[in-house]
Amino acid sequence: MCDYKKTKKVLIEELQTLRSRVAELKQIEAECRKAEKALSNKTKALDAIITNLKQGIAYLDENDTIIYLNQQCADLFGLKYEDVFRKNVYDFHPPEKSEAVEALINEFKQGKQYLNMVETVGNKVLDNTFHRIQDGDGNYRGILMSAVDITVHKKAEEALIQSEEKYRSVVENIGIGISVIGPEMEILAVNRQLKEWFPDVDVSKKPICYKTYNKPPRKKICPYCPTYKTLKDGQVHESITETPAGDKIVNYRIVSSPIKDKDGKVIAAIEMTEEITERKKAEEALRESEERYKALFEGAAEGIIVADTETKEFKYANPAVCRMLGYTEEELKRMGVCDIHPKEDLEYVISEFEGQARGEKTLSPGLPCLRKDGTIVYADINAAKVLVDGKECNVGFFTDITARRKTEEELQKARDELEIRVEQRTRDLAKVNEELRKEINERQKIEEKLLIYQKQLRSLASELSLAEERLRRRIATDIHDHIGQNLAISKIKLESLAQLISSPELGKSLNDIVELIARIIESTRSLTFELSPPVLYELGFEAAMEWLVRQMREQHGLSTEFRGDGQSKPLDNNVRVLLFQAVRELLVNVAKHAQARNVTVSTQMAGDEIRVDVEDDGVGFDVSQAGSHDYKTGGFGLFSIRERLGHIGGYLNVESKRGVGTRVTLMAPIGHKEENR
Repeated sequence: MCDYKKTKKVLIEELQTLRSRVAELKQIEAECRKAEKALSNKTKALDAIITNLKQGIAYLDENDTIIYLNQQCADLFGLKYEDVFRKNVYDFHPPEKSEAVEALINEFKQGKQYLNMVETVGNKVLDNTFHRIQDGDGNYRGILMSAVDITVHKKAEEALIQSEEKYRSVVENIGIGISVIGPEMEILAVNRQLKEWFPDVDVSKKPICYKTYNKPPRKKICPYCPTYKTLKDGQVHESITETPAGDKIVNYRIVSSPIKDKDGKVIAAIEMTEEITERKKAEEALRESEERYKALFEGAAEGIIVADTETKEFKYANPAVCRMLGYTEEELKRMGVCDIHPKEDLEYVISEFEGQARGEKTLSPGLPCLRKDGTIVYADINAAKVLVDGKECNVGFFTDITARRKTEEELQKARDELEIRVEQRTRDLAKVNEELRKEINERQKIEEKLLIYQKQLRSLASELSLAEERLRRRIATDIHDHIGQNLAISKIKLESLAQLISSPELGKSLNDIVELIARIIESTRSLTFELSPPVLYELGFEAAMEWLVRQMREQHGLSTEFRGDGQSKPLDNNVRVLLFQAVRELLVNVAKHAQARNVTVSTQMAGDEIRVDVEDDGVGFDVSQAGSHDYKTGGFGLFSIRERLGHIGGYLNVESKRGVGTRVTLMAPIGHKEENR
């Protein structure tokens, strides 16, 4: 309806309604102003609270812009307030961190509600908390971050961890076993040392201590157990155990301390265990040693006094010195060095005592000692420095020489008399000695002549042997050149004559004669080789050895073998002959006496010498008799071989064992080196 058509009454009602509405609006406006003022006050209060907080606060809106932060936040991150406020978060992060920041913001945009992280900024450690801000419909509106400086807390925490690790290391590495025992005597924890002693302990199973630590296990609590007492009365207890461990007993020193809760109730016990088996043995040994030395001190036949080196007062005295000086032990303990020696000898005695105290000497012989009854006895005093009750002392060992001194005086008198008699006897002996010297000189001259004769005899024997060999060779040559050849010619002529004779009987006789001559020729040839084998001179020493070994095998049926080293052996003629004769005699000796099955002859060069070994597996013999004048091997005994070899600068060695065999070694120079005559 148009206003001009309205009645006055209607217009008045509408005007009143408008006035009423205006009044309501004014009231609402007043309430809004009041609320705005209250909100402003609260905002200022909240801002003041945030500003004065020790932790940093920052608000990032949905466009990644920091629309609020307090000064503490800027300070914590080392930023200027004006460089951050109303700036996009990517503007002040370095490029290398932008990717991580973007990933974090995206997580919250996608619905992540909360995140806590610790980071290091410069020398600070910050504990950062992020909260997702959203509207009533759950739409993302930004991130609220709070940051707290936990540097001091972190350092304290690290120090606490280090301290804990240090104490844990001490507990684990200490040489004492540590365990925690529960109220039912169950093992709750053990350290490394206890684990080494008892490797079978499994604390996860809470084993009972008296069943676990004893082998064989006990059925009841150990009667000496200090831990059981601690669990009962809450006090510290200690004991020494004798714990069975198989076939031996191990001693432990156990100290048990209570573990209490906040109300003072004992909830467990700490058991500290130290193995003292060896120490206890050492203490027992020390106790036995002390008792033994005390027995020695008390029972010693020599007198013993212990004197303070500074005050020279006596501290201990044994019964033997009490008897020697006539005092009781208590009397001597109230006396000193100056009280048991004559006054006129004190200066010398004190100097001797002080010299012993300084370690300059140990023995003071023949010191006069004053007995309680005033008589004098003499003693040799040996002293040693020791610590007694923390003080340096001389331990003096008194040997009573009074009787010996008297005996020595008597002996000196007898000695003087004896010297007179000795002088007379010496003159007589000098005369006899001169006569003996002359006789010894005569005997030495005779011995020198005998040695010369012996050398001459050895040389003569060598020359005789060589002469014999030369004669053998000449005879063998004559037999071969004359008798052998004549017999051969006679055999040829008789064979020719037999072909000319027609008479069968005469032809048969001539054939018999031819056969006989043939046998004589063969015997002549054998005799020639036995006297002096031509092979020795024509083919050399090793060829002669091979021939000799073969001859022994054929003649005596021995299993013989020759071994040469293949080297040239330019032997002197005399050496070659001597070695050949020696080996032949040794082989003959083996055939006659050794009862051997196998014989080996070997030769080898050793520098400027030749070595020949003759070895058999016969019965062996006593080597101590070999080489004596009565021990001969055929006509050329070991003694003769040794003498001949010695003459040319060689030697012979014999090794033999009964039931095993014999080895004879001949060593000789390749040239002839005769002894000086």
